Amino acid sequence: MDIILEMGIVALMGAAATVAGAAEDLESDVG
Repeated sequence: MDIILEMGIVALMGAAATVAGAAEDLESDVG
């Protein structure tokens, strides 16, 4: 696999995890 594509996928997964974590924090704060 192309290393640039691989790093891009890793970055996307990291960003998705960060967004999901932030959303959970917001929900727990509001709720």
